[in-house]
Amino acid sequence: MIKFIVIICTVVLPICAFSQNSKANQPSKTESKQPNSESFEKYCLKNATSLMQNSADKSIKFAGTIQKLKGNKVPTYKECGITLKENETQYFKIEGSDQILAVKSLFVLRLNHKNSKK
Repeated sequence: MIKFIVIICTVVLPICAFSQNSKANQPSKTESKQPNSESFEKYCLKNATSLMQNSADKSIKFAGTIQKLKGNKVPTYKECGITLKENETQYFKIEGSDQILAVKSLFVLRLNHKNSKK
């Protein structure tokens, strides 16, 4: 009987304690994915678009044209109805302006987002 108690104390109890501790230290799938995706979405809204001057000496492939901007605020890609592409930076002519709206690719945004957290 004493051997049985010793075996339980040395083998079974540590295994049970370890399994409970490892489960407690792991975040659930919804906890770990949700904040990152929200934060990446906010990062994209803030950093995906930029304005640049249209110089005639550069050969740029335009993805389309967007309406003239109101004020000096750089619009988000959602405000312009643009879908981000995985591996392609997109350039849009702005009606009545010599500026171009540049929209970064998802690949570049992910790299920049990851590096911004370091």
